[in-house]
Amino acid sequence: MEAILMFVLIVGGMVVVVARRGLQMKKLVEQGVPVTGRVVKRGSRSSSGGGGRATHHLRYEFTAADGRTYSHRITVTENEHESFREGDEIELVYLPDKPGVSAQASMVEQLAQTLEKKGR
Repeated sequence: MEAILMFVLIVGGMVVVVARRGLQMKKLVEQGVPVTGRVVKRGSRSSSGGGGRATHHLRYEFTAADGRTYSHRITVTENEHESFREGDEIELVYLPDKPGVSAQASMVEQLAQTLEKKGR
């Protein structure tokens, strides 16, 4: 019984996280402010103890209109990972009322195009 409850809690938590990020992305499409950030770290992590497929990520920073610097880590494709170096500029979008919520501008643009097609 405890195992089932633990499973339900974990799956429920995952659903909440995914739904929350989806709503954030929709808000970024509708209300996002463009900004140029800077890649501050690149990394890769191999799943399955080194023999599995690698997950690539970038950490970026940007300064919002409030003058504060915000940082976020994103998962990227291998090609994106290879195309960025630490110190490179990266185009971003953030929420003016919640600058801690941001995403790569290309992702936000892709979502905007998808939503536009669905709206037709």
